Amino acid sequence: MIDTIYITGGTGFIGKNLTEHLKEKYKYIINFARQNKVFITKGNKKKVINIKDFDASKFKANKLINLATYYNPYPKNIHELKKIINSNIFFQLDILDRIYSTKLKIINIASVLQVAEIKHQNEYSLSKNIFKNFSENFFKNTSNIYIYDTFGLNDKRQKVVDVFIDKIEKRKSIMIPKNKVLLNLNHVDDICYSIVKNLNKFKIKNYVIKSPH
Repeated sequence: MIDTIYITGGTGFIGKNLTEHLKEKYKYIINFARQNKVFITKGNKKKVINIKDFDASKFKANKLINLATYYNPYPKNIHELKKIINSNIFFQLDILDRIYSTKLKIINIASVLQVAEIKHQNEYSLSKNIFKNFSENFFKNTSNIYIYDTFGLNDKRQKVVDVFIDKIEKRKSIMIPKNKVLLNLNHVDDICYSIVKNLNKFKIKNYVIKSPH
């Protein structure tokens, strides 16, 4: 068993599912969270410490999976814009500054919104692109995995699939927009398998995970 893996966004929907997969491969899973918290998972045991007390020399890892993100495509005020910038750019950079080594490989989970033309992008995708570009240019060893919309068990994020399922279970009507909407839905397990595969055979490339259907 490999000793340690770093991750951000481990408490989110994909992160929680991915952590279960990582337990089979890594002894320690170090999840850097906002509010200056670090979750140290060993098997079924979890410990929470302040980031000031985290000693990177005791938990050395050569890979970081960046899942952390704050989704707000249309901020209504300066406060919301600051939260987007801090959550999608500076939070990750502060972590990398703390744990950085020349051997660190970064697997950055990105959104397909980021590959759209600039005129079709928003504050969310632009902030994600700033981190991606900086990581590629400064840290070098960065692999990007682009994903579409996701779904899976215990999904309560108020996204397309879980909203539809909830309404169907409660026998409520579902409003389908009249305009054309293209979705490519990925099951969370497929996302996790793809990330683990990238861990096993890391290459500095851009990947897209999409359903064949």
